Amino acid sequence: MHITTKHIIKISLISFILLFSSLIYLDSIHTIKTTQIKNITIKNINQYVQIEGKIGKQNIIKNMSFLNIYDKSSNIPAIMFDLNKTLNKKKHYSFTGKITTYKSKPELIIYEIKEK
Repeated sequence: MHITTKHIIKISLISFILLFSSLIYLDSIHTIKTTQIKNITIKNINQYVQIEGKIGKQNIIKNMSFLNIYDKSSNIPAIMFDLNKTLNKKKHYSFTGKITTYKSKPELIIYEIKEK
């Protein structure tokens, strides 16, 4: 059997469709679940979490925003780079980020903030 350009294009197209479908499926099952702050410990380091809560305090220093986030269960310090605006302390937000440590305690590096 002789492989022609037509066969190679068909194989490439089928491979692309299968790969793209697999990526869409894997993205849909990899969702970050909302977590209460009281459940975040040192064991959660390098895990991605989503927290729903309010801002306790916020300091902006050199293009970095240092926040204290709280929900009904507890609070956690957080940092977000490239956030130069003050957030409304009365509004609820959804914070998505990665758990790290600072001074041996959990801290959230925020990647996304959405107003609830």
